[in-house]
Amino acid sequence: MTVGLEEGPGYFSMVGLGGRWWVIPLVLVVAGCTTTEDVKIDDRVFFSSLRLTHDLSDAVKTKENENNSRVAAELDLHHASGTGSQSLGASQLIDFGGIQFTGPAQVEEDYDLLAASLAIRVGLGDPTDRSRIAVLLGLSIQDFDLHVEAGSVSAQDDRRSIGPLLGAEGSLAAYSWLDLYGWATQAIGFSDATSTLGLVELGLSVKPYSHVAVAGGYRWERYTQPRLLTQMMGFDETRIDLKLRGPVVGLHIDF
Repeated sequence: MTVGLEEGPGYFSMVGLGGRWWVIPLVLVVAGCTTTEDVKIDDRVFFSSLRLTHDLSDAVKTKENENNSRVAAELDLHHASGTGSQSLGASQLIDFGGIQFTGPAQVEEDYDLLAASLAIRVGLGDPTDRSRIAVLLGLSIQDFDLHVEAGSVSAQDDRRSIGPLLGAEGSLAAYSWLDLYGWATQAIGFSDATSTLGLVELGLSVKPYSHVAVAGGYRWERYTQPRLLTQMMGFDETRIDLKLRGPVVGLHIDF
């Protein structure tokens, strides 16, 4: 007895694959292995900053020491901008600003970070000592603008957040006109985006005039949207990890 086979479309499909039917589910599995990448930027930049300090204590200032305040309000403004580049593999994509950037591609990024903080500074020791240590507690506001582009596809997002700030600073008066200082803060921001902003700065402060100092040093700064914090707040957004380092020049004014 001879059994006939109907040569339908399915038959020719199987013949074309050489009977290797397992190719179909393999293709489906590979197609589902696309991973969503974070927007990562690691850049060397030039920082600019402005710091205003107002004495809230009743300390008596002397000509030898004009910074002998134990409690003060401190307003800090700083800015950084630059570019970054990121390569995407064939199975990688970035979902940003409602637009997907799929690999293989070279993604170019332009960013602008403006941050402001208002904190109460409390000295921990004798404010008349040559070395001083203080803690900072206050609020931080971050405005982060990012433009992402890959070929003819582009997206832009402006993210603002506000939240608590905690930090510490210390200084050593080498001369009446020269201080060595260190400054470190960590902030968490909420609102349009859930973010963190941490920085460490080391430098010298030169006082050409009374109550006015010009500072210069080196800063390490990181702005990110942590995955755990984002999930806890119920946000579904692309994670941004911005790492910056470079020289900083600032103006410090006491009033």
